Formats: sequence, structure tokens, C-alpha cells
Amino acid sequence: MPRPRQTAIDDCVVAVFREIASLDEDTARERFGQYKIAGQPGYSSIALSSCLTSAGWMLQKDECLAERYRALDGTVDRVAFKTVWSGFRDIAVVGYTKGDTDIGHMVVVRSGGIVFDPAPPAPEDGEFIWDHFKRLGNNFLITEISTVEQLL
Repeated sequence: MPRPRQTAIDDCVVAVFREIASLDEDTARERFGQYKIAGQPGYSSIALSSCLTSAGWMLQKDECLAERYRALDGTVDRVAFKTVWSGFRDIAVVGYTKGDTDIGHMVVVRSGGIVFDPAPPAPEDGEFIWDHFKRLGNNFLITEISTVEQLL
């Protein structure tokens, strides 16, 4: 079955929710119906967290993960970045912005650092997170990393 894809510029968060919770598009959109996701910075994370919780998942910000690959000058240490994500064994949601915009994009990262991007041109089988960001060029900023756990 093909991966969930976003159909509009502002619904990557719905596709990310579908990817994690394994829900069909109608059910996912119904859960997001109470939220007006209109490109407000940070608002999509709140909506995603709430919807995941209602579906039996917990989204938890992870400040420590980024610290493991940050160089002393605040830049990304490429070797450490690749090592950290290669050894990653959970599910994460990574939010980032491109260019000078405050409005971001979200992707799912699974074990081994494999990114599943809901944007239509992204590879169906995912790609390593380093390759994903390399494809974007140098004009991006990771704004948040959250791990995802299934509630019992």
C-alpha cells in the first residue's frame, strides 16, 4: 500500500499522523477537523500531539537527540549526525523550515534514520535522513524533534 502523502501545502501533519497511526485519510482528517491548521508556526505540533494521543500514541519533544550531533559552535557535526541517526531505533517526528519562512514541514523518521516524507516527490521507500536534508540544500533549520511512543 502506498505511503500517506500530503495533498495540500498545509497538510503534511495529517499525512505524518496517518503514517504513525496507520489510519485512512478520512478518519485522519476527521480527527484533525477541530484544528484550523493554517500554517501557524508551532500549531501543527500541538494538533499532531493531541491527535496522536487520542489514537494511542505519545509525542514527546527530545532536546537531547539534537545535542548529540551539535558541534561546539552550534553547527551540525556531519559525522555525529550520521552516527546518531544510523543508530536510531525508535520513531520520531522532525519539523524543519526551509528558507526564511516560519512555516515548516514535518517528516517521520524510523529506525536507522529513514525519513518518510509526505511530500509527493519524496521516495516511496524513504531515504536516510542525511540524504533527505542534503537534497534540500543548506537552507533549512530543524525546529523540533519529538519521539513517538505507543501507549499501552
